[in-house]
Amino acid sequence: NHFVEVDRVDTIYDEQTAKEFGLFKDQIVILIHCGSRGLGHQIATDYIKRMLTAMPKYGIALPDRQLAACPFTSPEGQDYYKAMAAGANFAWANRQRITWEVRKAWEHAIGKGETLELLYDVAHNIAKIEEYNGKKMVVHRKGATRAFPGQPVIIPGSMGTHSFVMVGQEGSLEQSFAKQC
Repeated sequence: NHFVEVDRVDTIYDEQTAKEFGLFKDQIVILIHCGSRGLGHQIATDYIKRMLTAMPKYGIALPDRQLAACPFTSPEGQDYYKAMAAGANFAWANRQRITWEVRKAWEHAIGKGETLELLYDVAHNIAKIEEYNGKKMVVHRKGATRAFPGQPVIIPGSMGTHSFVMVGQEGSLEQSFAKQC
């Protein structure tokens, strides 16, 4: 479900936020939804196998064979975190390359007068070290992105459904580690 989507801003529910984000009615916008593709899948596959093997030595038993875990500070946990970060970096580079290609196509079709500005770039399916209530913790968002107050939250549609640009609200940090599914 990775794609490049050309949209038109149809409805604005909060004029002030839209203005802050640089969005206006009937504006043409482009959504790029992609990640690390095969690399990320391979990282997950390799480390799930490795963690399943290592779990007994840490006394971890999970109810489902599709779940795997190791302590974050363990060699397996640290290796996975580093591999996942490499996958996230590849995903970012992938989006940058696609953005460059989209800008070239835009310039060819529209001309050099109009430019495309980046509104937001955020990863999903990632674990990050974040601080909540003065405590550092690992927050894993699977199929979700962060929704920090005041920041854009982009919800991609699917073929035949609309995409949405929303904004993170106060309270999201306390309720769900600023997660938006």
